[in-house]
Amino acid sequence: YPTINPFSDRPEIKSIIGTIWTASLDIFDMHGIRVLNQPKAPIPVTLYLPQFPSGIYLFRIRDNDGTLYHFKGMKI
Repeated sequence: YPTINPFSDRPEIKSIIGTIWTASLDIFDMHGIRVLNQPKAPIPVTLYLPQFPSGIYLFRIRDNDGTLYHFKGMKI
């Protein structure tokens, strides 16, 4: 998963290998508060996040094998 830095209202999350599958997707603000949870997000996915204020967010993805991926993104 690439770092989506910076992103606006519509960040796109893709798999590096290009495979389409579902995964658990969580987004946390810098205070550790989960602000989005999609237990079965399709990958790739384009999110619509106009309600998120500018700032830094932590994206956490868990694939079907249980592997965790983390990356940060800054909303402008």
